[in-house]
Amino acid sequence: AGIAFDTNGTLFFAGDGVGGALRTLNITSGLSTDLAKMTGFQTGTDGSPIFSLAMHPITNVLYGVQGGASSASYIFAVDKATSAIAKKGASIMNLRAFTFICSP
Repeated sequence: AGIAFDTNGTLFFAGDGVGGALRTLNITSGLSTDLAKMTGFQTGTDGSPIFSLAMHPITNVLYGVQGGASSASYIFAVDKATSAIAKKGASIMNLRAFTFICSP
């Protein structure tokens, strides 16, 4: 499952894998709101795990990592308005988390 804040303070959550819903989480109540089912690229079947989400702090683009234990991991971008997934490229096997570091 992946979780990340955007630059506006909205908390996004993807816990059902590829093909599942992109959600926002209310940080006060803990309630989630489904935005839309994530659609687009897949390396496996719906439900392939999303290991991490990260928000780029300058562009405010939501990225994720998806993959399996014995296959390459893939980095993808998520359109926060439509939940469409766009593949950005393959990464190392078993990548489970990532973040952005921006120099001042």
